[in-house]
Amino acid sequence: MTQYGTWKPYADSDAFLLAIVLLIIAGVLAYLGTRLKRSIQLQGPGTTDGILLVVIWVLSLLSLGLPASFITRRKPSNLELSRCQPTRLARLPTYLD
Repeated sequence: MTQYGTWKPYADSDAFLLAIVLLIIAGVLAYLGTRLKRSIQLQGPGTTDGILLVVIWVLSLLSLGLPASFITRRKPSNLELSRCQPTRLARLPTYLD
C-alpha cells in the first residue's frame, strides 16, 4: 500500500494488538462497573443545552450528508477534483472568526 504523509494506519498485527488491548480495557471497565456499591446518577442536559445539541447534530448531518449525496450521484474526474472549491457551508466558520 502506498503511504502519503506522516499518517500510518494500523495494519496486520498492529490492528490485532490494538483490538485485544481495547477488549481488555472494556472488560476491566465492565467488571469495575458491576462492583460499584451505589449507582451513579447523571443529570440530562437542560433546555438550552438540549436545543444546542439538536442544532449541532442537524448541522453535522447536513454538512456530511449533502456533500456525500452529491458525490454518489456524479463521479467527477481527477482533474475536476483538483479544482474543487469549498462550499458556502464549509466557508461559514471562516466568516464567523
